[in-house]
Amino acid sequence: MTLIVLAGTIGAGKTSLTQMIADHFGTEAFYESVDDNEVLPLFYQDPKNMPFYYKFIS
Repeated sequence: MTLIVLAGTIGAGKTSLTQMIADHFGTEAFYESVDDNEVLPLFYQDPKNMPFYYKFIS
């Protein structure tokens, strides 16, 4: 079994790339749960300044 794991800062395109890879290989994509992430709402309030902060607390 082959497993591909993507990591990167918020807003970098991980979800889009994950879906493209899954489509290419004809497999299912799995995503990290974001329902309990307390920082994501802060990112969407101030997306220009939050990626730097988010990188250090995640």
